[in-house]
Amino acid sequence: MNSYSSTTISIPYCEDCKFCCHGIPTGVCGYHTLVEIGQGTLPPKICQKFVVYRIHKKFINEAASRWWHCPDSNLLTKMTLVKEDFYEILAIAKTRGRCPLLGQDGCLFPDAKPFNCEIFPFYIEEKDFHIASWCKFIDKLDVRTFESPVKTIIEEYEHYSIKNASRYYELLKNLQKKWQWTVHTFRPF
Repeated sequence: MNSYSSTTISIPYCEDCKFCCHGIPTGVCGYHTLVEIGQGTLPPKICQKFVVYRIHKKFINEAASRWWHCPDSNLLTKMTLVKEDFYEILAIAKTRGRCPLLGQDGCLFPDAKPFNCEIFPFYIEEKDFHIASWCKFIDKLDVRTFESPVKTIIEEYEHYSIKNASRYYELLKNLQKKWQWTVHTFRPF
């Protein structure tokens, strides 16, 4: 399976706001993003903005926690293979500027957007369901309404990631050669 389709959540305020698409945290990219890049869906000027994080296996839980990538089940460990004690993950680097995938009407390439964006402003940490405190609409959202769909999305993404972990590793290596992405070694604080 090359494409990733999942249950989706729709928050009506997001279409107008786009606040979370500025000053983004590290956006972890799954196999679906690599496929979109490999198929030439994203223009070169956007492809050049991705980076690769190299994470020693002893720091992978901290990386998952820092990047809100479901640290309880640590989706980072399920996305790709560990080789010589390191994981390598494609990402949109943390930035104070706007996300390179953001257009005037929202995400230009929704099929390639990082998983963090799929479920934002929600995340799960220490088995608890949370909403990002900086979401401008936190007071207007009934968090309980979104808990079940977000958990379903996470489960679907986890299964998709596990199924494609070896493909992720191989495709990342091939695309890294083509785009010469900068490699950052993840270091805990």
